[in-house]
Amino acid sequence: MKTRLSLPTSFFTLALVLAGLFLPRAAEASIQGARERAIRIVRVMNSNGVSFRDAAVGILPPGGEKLVSVNLAAGRSYFIVASGCEDAFDVDVMVYDQNNNLVARDNDASTVAVAKVTPRWTGKFYIKVRMHRSTYNGAHYVLLYGSK
Repeated sequence: MKTRLSLPTSFFTLALVLAGLFLPRAAEASIQGARERAIRIVRVMNSNGVSFRDAAVGILPPGGEKLVSVNLAAGRSYFIVASGCEDAFDVDVMVYDQNNNLVARDNDASTVAVAKVTPRWTGKFYIKVRMHRSTYNGAHYVLLYGSK
């Protein structure tokens, strides 16, 4: 015996299938997506002798922040790269010294932020990544730093 779907049911099913084709896939919005965006910047800097390491990875809600402390050496140039996944619309990065003075930042409206700092003394510095704007539930981020 054949079962026929009524027009409203068939239309509803078709609408759900088509909607699913145009929605971003959850797997695309990931740490890997954030890392791939950061890698584009890092590759250029690697060719200029800068080596990078992870400082932090995770998920931040819109307006959320993550603070990471790092030890930086006097006279070395450091590059800080903060990148968001496909759900991120605006990622910012700020660098503070041990006295809470802002020493570098990138707060333009982009999904990748890059700041450069050359400390005058060796010591503890603080890197803050801010998910300034993202989807309603937040976005993945990757924070890297490197020196020459």
